Amino acid sequence: EVTAYGTFSKYKVEYEELLLEGNVVVMEKDNKIRGDQLILDLANSTSIMTAKTNSRVTAQINKLNDEE
Repeated sequence: EVTAYGTFSKYKVEYEELLLEGNVVVMEKDNKIRGDQLILDLANSTSIMTAKTNSRVTAQINKLNDEE
């Protein structure tokens, strides 16, 4: 299960597009990706995470204990 949230969200029905802005976090299990903006294209199953000019998108990827 993947969860995403931010300070602001907007869903564009006609484009099947979800925009999240402001302290965006995407979580799946123990993994987290953080940025300033996330655009989810639900029709094409794609997403773009961006950061402001002087910051970066960050990712925290954790290996699960039962995987080798």
